[in-house]
Amino acid sequence: MHIPKTAGSTVRRYLEDVFEPEDVLFVYDQGTLPDGPHVLPLEKVASLPPDQYFRYQVFYGHYPFRAEWMRYQDCRAMTFVRDPVARVISWYHHMRSQSGAHATPRVAGYLSRIQDRGTGLPELWDEVGGIHELDNGIVRYIAGGFDWPVGSMGDEQLQLAIDNVENHFDFVGHAGRFEESMTRVAELLGRPYESRPRENASPEGPAENHTDAYPQEFLERLTSVDRAFVAGGAATGLVDLVSPR
Repeated sequence: MHIPKTAGSTVRRYLEDVFEPEDVLFVYDQGTLPDGPHVLPLEKVASLPPDQYFRYQVFYGHYPFRAEWMRYQDCRAMTFVRDPVARVISWYHHMRSQSGAHATPRVAGYLSRIQDRGTGLPELWDEVGGIHELDNGIVRYIAGGFDWPVGSMGDEQLQLAIDNVENHFDFVGHAGRFEESMTRVAELLGRPYESRPRENASPEGPAENHTDAYPQEFLERLTSVDRAFVAGGAATGLVDLVSPR
């Protein structure tokens, strides 16, 4: 499960290298589908007939976790997290530099405001009424989706994310410990791993170096639940697990 801006593009390339093309199904929102024969929009995956669904070994993509998708008897989930404040800033830097290819109308609207008008992140947030994937997006993805309104993420969603990890995930890696995390992913998948350069790196450099450029109260409001999850998960072993559950 690729939470945006958590080194997921690098993980994707790794999966493409160590599995056969027909073994991996890439799952994306309609309108953001990359090219390829084994790619489906999110809304069509759950309706795949068993003979198609069960031929894949790996599902990968930008989608919120859904326990009902775990149709394999031994199906397990993996994901990566990141420092929540850096993730939000990295998203904005990515929007400043990316093209409009495969953009949904919503994302195209962000791109237009950011690239054509120079709209800053707090101003963009206010103009569009909030952005779900930035509003405690780590917990939102792991807890199950975008039905909760912007600003409503709290203890209930935090506990749901923790429960989902405890019950369904073999591994939650940390992009800040990428090599360690990828070594563990390779062990769990039974595939080799060699160190590789990170993809989609921002030309503006690490987002962690730009936190002072944004209103701190604004960043804290967007990431309070995510920070509780990542910090608590690192302390208890939910994040960067050393063994599968």
